[in-house]
Amino acid sequence: MVKKCFLPDHDFGCSDFKVDCSETEIASTYSQFYQELGVRIMANKNLSSFLTDLPQAKADTYANLGFRIIKKKSYNPKVNIPIITQTDGNYLMYGFRIKVKNL
Repeated sequence: MVKKCFLPDHDFGCSDFKVDCSETEIASTYSQFYQELGVRIMANKNLSSFLTDLPQAKADTYANLGFRIIKKKSYNPKVNIPIITQTDGNYLMYGFRIKVKNL
């Protein structure tokens, strides 16, 4: 399901940029990112997702695209990870979930 909505400025913590990863590498990146965030922040239900760059919506290239794991920033000064900012504006939101299991 896709819906259009207005979102205000948000800061997100993000993982390192990864490209063309196996399932094991993706799971490892996910685990490492959330270990850096810490258990309390991981349990927080604030917005969390993957950020990809899908040029011209070519779905057949999606499997080889780079990605970052992002989570809405918690203002805990002990967490020192890269931050990206989503500026305010209209966005398309996709309603799907990705389940990551231990491999």
